[in-house]
Amino acid sequence: MIDREKFIAFLQQRKTRFWPAAPGRLNNRPAAIMTPIMDDGSWTVIMTLRKRNLKDHGGEMCFPGGKPSDTDRDLKDTAIRETEEEVGLKNGLVIGRLSSVPLYTSDYRLEPFVGLYPKQKTSLSLNEVECIISLSLDRLLSLESIGGVKFKWPGFGSFISPVFLPHEIVSDAPTKTPIYGGTAHVLWELLEIYAAVSDRKLPRLTADLTGFPQQF
Repeated sequence: MIDREKFIAFLQQRKTRFWPAAPGRLNNRPAAIMTPIMDDGSWTVIMTLRKRNLKDHGGEMCFPGGKPSDTDRDLKDTAIRETEEEVGLKNGLVIGRLSSVPLYTSDYRLEPFVGLYPKQKTSLSLNEVECIISLSLDRLLSLESIGGVKFKWPGFGSFISPVFLPHEIVSDAPTKTPIYGGTAHVLWELLEIYAAVSDRKLPRLTADLTGFPQQF
């Protein structure tokens, strides 16, 4: 178990990255998302599977979040509101931000916040969420390797884009839908922070997966 205050301090002093727009995209539509961590010592993060009939990114794994509304004061408000609406989590403490990540398949740009939430039951939005999955950061760090696909991004060069397979991480996972693209990079960054604070190594990224889009 890692020190809560150390995690908060590390996150807040860490510089975020700003990924430029994807080739052929503007990525000028912000989508505020929350990476909600259970603040009960378990260090599990809550993710959702979007309903397949949704217009934007339907059927994809994601973090709670969405577009700003007229009533939101800022993107942090958006992330807080959407998290309560989609998974029922309340009274979270927003402790920092992660890197701004553009999406390859739309003009949205993910603006991620990190929130610590007191232990509570989740309640999914029947209109937007197919199911909820809790991923243990400790379990992810215990993996020897995580598969991925080779990827090139202008200005960043070549790297491996991670792909997380929920059913290989959680024994009773309610979905086999992979976590890939921009959402996977948000999760990987969160895992980087958790590994650094707990003085542990990240799993090895291996470019051995096929059948996944070579894009965000």
